[in-house]
Amino acid sequence: MKANILYRNAEQVEQLIKFYNEQKVTFKVKHSQYSTTFDFGKEKTKFVTQTYGVRVFAANRCLVKDIKNSPDTLELLTKYYSTDNYDVRNGLKPKKYGKVINIDISGAYPNTLINNGLCTFETYKKLMRLPKIERLPAIGMIAKKATVFSYENGECIEWDVEIGEFANIFYFLIYEVDRIMKFCKEIAGEFYIMHWVDGIFLEPYTPKSILLQIQDFLKKQKYNVRFENITSFDVQREEDMLIFEIVKNKELKTFKFADKRMNENYNEILNILQNDTLFLQRNVTPDLQLPERNAANDLQAWFE
Repeated sequence: MKANILYRNAEQVEQLIKFYNEQKVTFKVKHSQYSTTFDFGKEKTKFVTQTYGVRVFAANRCLVKDIKNSPDTLELLTKYYSTDNYDVRNGLKPKKYGKVINIDISGAYPNTLINNGLCTFETYKKLMRLPKIERLPAIGMIAKKATVFSYENGECIEWDVEIGEFANIFYFLIYEVDRIMKFCKEIAGEFYIMHWVDGIFLEPYTPKSILLQIQDFLKKQKYNVRFENITSFDVQREEDMLIFEIVKNKELKTFKFADKRMNENYNEILNILQNDTLFLQRNVTPDLQLPERNAANDLQAWFE
């Protein structure tokens, strides 16, 4: 089947749908996060937001094969996993912090895959060799989701949602990384500010003993860690929305999300559930992770 590939423009896509309906054409439109595809039967036109190299798709194919072969996949596919991937200190107030401490997990998703027996070491190496901008799509493709609209004689006759067979595995990765970060939050205690995906931000005066505890905990869970250079950390609030403007390694990053305002009872229940399950997981990870930056040296540099 022939396919024409163009870059996506929302206005152009809308105009094309209108045009084909006016011409009474029978076709389908599939919308996903990164693409929109017009399917006319013998021909397709695909609009994309970004293209990826062969190595991204090759790594994804290896990952899918490993997931299919994993004895734990069927059980993981039957469970529900929250995709919340951030948290903040209760009652966090607007403030210009300046320099804060940031501890990141290196290659969080690939390491979570291998830590839980969901990929082989060969696939893990393929993923880790990809730059970060390509690594996430290579893994995220397993969570592909698209809304499909069917048009006939100028009208939409039906719509459906297509979800990737292994989407729940990706949701598990999000859940598992966030669960690990929440343990780091508990270790940090009053020095915790917030975490986002695989990075935790702490007060600049956090004791070295606390940092070492977090570092040791992550290493025991077979994650590589690094200390990042944060020169500016600005917290703003717009009603229930929190806005973070962070200068990390000289690059400005902005995050905006709702403040969960979790109460003490909820936190207590969550902590009990986490403490009951974290150390019961099967240790299936070989001690073969690829070398990362020396976190001990990063930690020492912070206090010098």
